[in-house]
Amino acid sequence: MGVSRETMYHFAEPLLQFACQKSGCDSQWLDRVMDSIVGSDARSQPFFPTFSGLCYDGFPLQLCVSSSRDGEEIILIGDPFANITEMTLRVSESVKSVASLLYLTQCNDLENLISATIDAIVPKDEKDISGLSLGALWLAAGVTTKSFALYTCASWGSDRDRKWEKIAKWFANVLKRDYQARVTIDSLKCIAIPECACIEGSVAGHVRAKIYFRLCTASTGDSLSFLPVADPIVLEFLETVIQRRNIAFSGIIFSIGFLVETGKISDSKIDVCCHCVVRKPSEWKAVFAELHRLDPLVRFDNSSEIVDREHVELACIGIGLDTRKRVRINTYWKPTA
Repeated sequence: MGVSRETMYHFAEPLLQFACQKSGCDSQWLDRVMDSIVGSDARSQPFFPTFSGLCYDGFPLQLCVSSSRDGEEIILIGDPFANITEMTLRVSESVKSVASLLYLTQCNDLENLISATIDAIVPKDEKDISGLSLGALWLAAGVTTKSFALYTCASWGSDRDRKWEKIAKWFANVLKRDYQARVTIDSLKCIAIPECACIEGSVAGHVRAKIYFRLCTASTGDSLSFLPVADPIVLEFLETVIQRRNIAFSGIIFSIGFLVETGKISDSKIDVCCHCVVRKPSEWKAVFAELHRLDPLVRFDNSSEIVDREHVELACIGIGLDTRKRVRINTYWKPTA
């Protein structure tokens, strides 16, 4: 299905209005951010959302509400230039969007890490690029607190060992010490497939290099026992969100973050596809109430409000724990027709 860029922005309007309303950010700044994370070509150009892997229906934009004891952060995530069918051009135009978003989020200090990540993960050979059916990267911008994230596709290629070798070389380039990262890869390479290599940072610092992965085989709790999310509170989260539903491996994605300055594990997270555990808005509000009991100091005000808005649905929900066992719940929202 092809729609115009104007139509795509029309669909996105409920998310953008919510972001402006809750963050108090300048609407013109948000428009420029939007142009960076979805691509800044003329809004009258054809747009084909089925070429994006960000949402299950191909839409190239999500709004994340990240809830912790520190409050609720709002983040926009986009798949730039998902309307370009020629993959080499799409990759090059997507990479060009990075510089403008770094400037808008005041995160230019991340430039060297971003360049190292693109060099290590984004393919350059035409044959490898042709395997990127859903694009090479996603971009994210913090709206409440200015922050930046680059997510690069690490799943291209057919050899799982080579994929993990690619991740190991990347960690060696971006972490000051990569020992924990190498140990982590050794624990994962037989049971998981890397999906994404990510750099996240903000104007406040706290820069992390993150790897996202999916399990490719059933594993015991011991296989992931070294992660912060190997905690009873995460099992409670999964029982609350999934309940008795069957869900494929592909419906759950894990991530591990490493502090760039030290190379130590900082946090880990599990995200669940909400298209795999469909609920009505009222049912999701009940889930939020249950999750609030995991840590009564983590509030869900914004998530409980946006779930009632028209033309918006929950795309994904996740729980993260840092090494101090502090909980973060992320809800990811997408537009609907």
